[in-house]
Amino acid sequence: MAHLFSVVVVTHNHERFVEECLDSIRDQSLKEIELVVIDDASIDNTSDIIDRWFSRNDKRFVRKILIRNEVRLGVSKTHTVGVSKTSGDLVKYIAGDDLLCENALENIIRFVADLPEFYFGYGMAIPFYDSLATGTRVFNEEIPKSRFLKDYGGDCKKQFRKLACFDFIPAPSTFFSRRAIESVGFFDAEFTRTEDWHTWLKFLLNGMNYSVLRKPIAFWRRHRDSISTKSSISPDKLFLKDQIAVVDKYVTPNIDRLNCLERYHVFCDRKYRETLTEGTERTISKFLSKAYLAIDPMMWRRIVEIAASDSRKQIRKNSE
Repeated sequence: MAHLFSVVVVTHNHERFVEECLDSIRDQSLKEIELVVIDDASIDNTSDIIDRWFSRNDKRFVRKILIRNEVRLGVSKTHTVGVSKTSGDLVKYIAGDDLLCENALENIIRFVADLPEFYFGYGMAIPFYDSLATGTRVFNEEIPKSRFLKDYGGDCKKQFRKLACFDFIPAPSTFFSRRAIESVGFFDAEFTRTEDWHTWLKFLLNGMNYSVLRKPIAFWRRHRDSISTKSSISPDKLFLKDQIAVVDKYVTPNIDRLNCLERYHVFCDRKYRETLTEGTERTISKFLSKAYLAIDPMMWRRIVEIAASDSRKQIRKNSE
């Protein structure tokens, strides 16, 4: 099954969306698909909807697996359980409220086939929402092409430096080699609100670079119950604490890989997240914490000292 593509659908209380998500997978042009659906202890009708959909689409897939968590495990554990059940060479996971774009899986296979080596990658994720006011679907046409679709020549070290400062990889459009994800130990169970950023950092720290497919892969649904939407409206403290923990576990121990400005960015961003976790009542403090650090003259003096020290070390190294 050299061309088998495994798709893992992770659901939790997605009764309004999961059927459309599954339809988008069924309607892919690629025929050799393994489908793994894992329901993370939904308390609505998600499980029943999946059962009925499975019975109607019994012959479509090479293999179908349905897993039900008796208790909620959280995103990282649930993704690990789902991905560990796959047998395809390539794996794509998707939340039960998102959609695959037309021909997404076939485009990924063709893209990977042209690469000398592949570990993980991502494409475009197009945000959308269903307008209650107009009853229509609204797509965000302004896809940030230049900022988020850079592979930095496949340079693993540079990719780590950029990703350590900011998690710019859109999770709905990611895909990876099953062997690669197994080799880094899947997703860290300790992170209950985020499964992606720390995993991509683990890839890079193990010398596995990412590749960028400049085509739409997924439609990223924004609704009031999604983690990304909640976090953009008001701080999700558990999500922020997970992000801080990712920095402490994977970025801080490797801070020497970053230049002085990148280190400063990491410091400011971590401080900002800490401020948000302390409470939302002090709005001025919340939004000005970054600004204060950015103009603090003592901090800038320290940056200059670090830069000068790094330069002297490089000069000595070159002269040896």
